[in-house]
Amino acid sequence: IQTPIPKLLDEIAIFSDTMKAITGELRTNVKKALEIIQNEINSTEETVDDLIDDLGIMTRLQEHPKIQKQSFLDLEKCLVKLREAIDLINNQLDCWYPILIPNELHNIIKESGTSLTIIPERELAHIPFAALRYKHNLGNLRYLIEDYSLSIAPSIHTLKVLNELEISDSFQKEEALVVYSNPKEDLAHAPEELEKVRSSFENLGFSVTSLTKDKASYENFFKEIQKPKRGYIHLICHGTDKQTACHDSVFKGALKFTSTLDGSKYIFGNDIALQRLDTRLVFISSCLSGKGKIHQEGNVGLVWAFLAAGAKSIVSCHWPLYDTTLTLDMVQNFYGEIFKEKKDKAEALQKVICKAISIGNNRNRPDKWGLLFLSGSIN
Repeated sequence: IQTPIPKLLDEIAIFSDTMKAITGELRTNVKKALEIIQNEINSTEETVDDLIDDLGIMTRLQEHPKIQKQSFLDLEKCLVKLREAIDLINNQLDCWYPILIPNELHNIIKESGTSLTIIPERELAHIPFAALRYKHNLGNLRYLIEDYSLSIAPSIHTLKVLNELEISDSFQKEEALVVYSNPKEDLAHAPEELEKVRSSFENLGFSVTSLTKDKASYENFFKEIQKPKRGYIHLICHGTDKQTACHDSVFKGALKFTSTLDGSKYIFGNDIALQRLDTRLVFISSCLSGKGKIHQEGNVGLVWAFLAAGAKSIVSCHWPLYDTTLTLDMVQNFYGEIFKEKKDKAEALQKVICKAISIGNNRNRPDKWGLLFLSGSIN
């Protein structure tokens, strides 16, 4: 998919900023306003997502005798802004489908199978293709991910090289590395993700190395990833799309680890690209891990760095992860689809995303499930 028209570039920029607001400031404002009300009625039953998805909750809160009027109005004001932003991104995803995949191309894809690899140029790499919606023959709105397993590639040449790399067929001879770095201890579900991912690998017969707390350091990470037979790497940490190793670096984006030398330290794409890996899959469970510096070939960041180092595939995130049980389930079920159901990596991600879409009101909430995407080889 080639370089878009200027209007589309503006829309992509607005979409990215809006998604950051939805997952950041707007959501935080609702959470703070909700906590004030919960303190007034001594209840923590409702969550931010409950308020977004169930209009009846606000009606019940408005009628509650213990809730101060101003507290309710503050919550209502914040919630309206958050809902409007979610409506904006949904409308944008509807508009983009016919622009990026016009009818002629849609019909070609429809006749070509159920697997789709997209090679986006420049800013188009910011688009969550899984969440593009189109009108089905029956009049329903369907997401692209519901019809196709999707993967992203930097170029046709890169994809060809990745698919030609020889990989051992014996999973049991490989080892997994799980890294959990959270110096601030502000990721509520991260410890549970660590245990579930580690248990998933161990139950399949993998030898698992875990780096946690002080051991999840910059130095230990680079020491461990270069070990032979390191088939799978799963990273749980904070990420950013703002940091670069130097002003002229081709990479943008970083992971925050603990350093045994100087407290906290960022791991940059430059650091990763210099390594030599023989890894089937890297799963970067951190905010904005799929972002990077825009070049003709798309986002050049952590994903590109791991591909350059020798990883065959990477799962990363378009925007900040929600620290929720839904995210946790998607991560755990992804590995189950690969190892137990024998799906390829694109099919596995499609399965877990479609399952997330089917829960509650999630069909109208791509902000909750549309952030994960696979880059590189699907095999």
